[in-house]
Amino acid sequence: MVTLAFVAGTRAQDAGIEGQRVTQVRVLDETGAVVTGNLPELPLREGVAFDFDAERASLRALYQQGDYSDIRVSATPESGGVRVDFIARRNFYYNVIRVEGLKAPPTEAAALAAMRLGLGEAYRESALRDAIERLREALRDGGLYEARVTWALQPHEDTRQMDIIVSVEPGPRAHVGSIGIENQTSYPDQQLLHRSKISPKKEVTSALLSRGSERVRTFLVDQGHLGAGVVITRGEYDVESKRVPLKMAVKAGPRVRIEISGAKLSKGELKKLLPIFAEGAADDDLLQEGRRNIRDHFQRQGYFNVDVQVSSHESSADSKQGEQIISYEISRGDRFRLAGMAFEGNKYFGSALLARRLQIQAASFASSGRFSQQMLRADAESMRALYHANGFRDSQVTAAVDDQHEGKKNNLFVTFHIVEGAQTRVADLQIDGNHAIPLDTLLAVAGSTRGQPYSEAGVASDRNNILALYFNEGYPSATFREDVLPGEQPNEVRLAYHITEGNRVEVAQVLLTGYQYTRPGIIARQVEMQPGGPLRQGDVAKTQR
Repeated sequence: MVTLAFVAGTRAQDAGIEGQRVTQVRVLDETGAVVTGNLPELPLREGVAFDFDAERASLRALYQQGDYSDIRVSATPESGGVRVDFIARRNFYYNVIRVEGLKAPPTEAAALAAMRLGLGEAYRESALRDAIERLREALRDGGLYEARVTWALQPHEDTRQMDIIVSVEPGPRAHVGSIGIENQTSYPDQQLLHRSKISPKKEVTSALLSRGSERVRTFLVDQGHLGAGVVITRGEYDVESKRVPLKMAVKAGPRVRIEISGAKLSKGELKKLLPIFAEGAADDDLLQEGRRNIRDHFQRQGYFNVDVQVSSHESSADSKQGEQIISYEISRGDRFRLAGMAFEGNKYFGSALLARRLQIQAASFASSGRFSQQMLRADAESMRALYHANGFRDSQVTAAVDDQHEGKKNNLFVTFHIVEGAQTRVADLQIDGNHAIPLDTLLAVAGSTRGQPYSEAGVASDRNNILALYFNEGYPSATFREDVLPGEQPNEVRLAYHITEGNRVEVAQVLLTGYQYTRPGIIARQVEMQPGGPLRQGDVAKTQR
């Protein structure tokens, strides 16, 4: 028997095989049994001359099935030619992955998440070893520096499933050792350490260090140091003392003081309205965002003409040095009432339908209504998008505000002026490339058919609906491409949808695992997928429910 390989020396040695007649081509498993089932058509086949390019193409075709982790090729001389055998090692797939012996933290769920082995993925020894190393790292994060990790494999030959049982001997959990502080603040080391609530009595875990650093940072932010940063790092674990030294690096940054004039806002309201508290920074973009938030806050209360200005400057010489002062000057103005809204120029959509889409709201009992410039812009854009989605590609929507409606001061009335323009419609729709799904079925889920309004949103909806049909029929690699062509008449377009179906994925076998108390027959009756049928996403979802 001659084993073929892909190195230059071996290729020269086996050069005599090339050109010989292939008497038989077989795919065998490692036991020598002939593999049956849905095999791809191989370029290297019986009756043709042996060719290394055809051999490589056959290997690619077998690997593309995804059923094999390794394939060797052997050529055996026979009367009248050579027999070629593809000896394949079939994949096993992760089934049950269990971690035993843990002492939380980490929990079993956290340990499995750290391993990052997906159920149903092909088993690879290298991937398992990487997963075990990630688990060891998670154990060290939890303070288990002396944990021993072993694992056992439980293959199921009949179903090609692989159970992974990981055993953990956690050992002692490390305690906090010495704590060094790199202090770049005006606060004493002991005060920062007290705020962190980290002491040598406590066990080292990631949660302890995370909560400790967040407590110190929160304390500094409350003192006005919005850019404060706290990082706690670990030193080397000492086996004899079972302790880990820590280093806490604390940086306060400049102190920031917020000054509000012209109106009152509580500390809680400021934290909600000003993003500088959440972001821990005070750049100009965040200051302007805070200004807009304060403006919209008062506009929602009826102060529709409120003006908010923001400025930032360093403290003066007679104040605290290194302090940044952010000032918000609020001029609320008069309180208004939104009397109502109207629409002009709308013909395609009724006023009642448009009114239901508005964020602004007219005044009612004990309410001045809802109004702000931000809401007004959003409402105009929402109406414009509605018209665009219905074929009015040149539509325009503007809003005019009358602040003395019916001669009453501070009584607002909003009028939306709509210019609809011409509507573009679909003159014709052609679909090609479909073989598995009939044309009538595709047209039933397409909205951009003859005579319907044309819009990019409508085509995008058609794409989603058609691809969903293909995905549900077992074609996960189906693709969709559209062409938009001018029609014979103005304001008409012709659409062409081009579909590439790809290969169909079928269910080879349905396996039930993980049950303990329920009889498998009861579970099997709820399974919608059938062997030999397409892998439908709808069947998968129904089975899960």
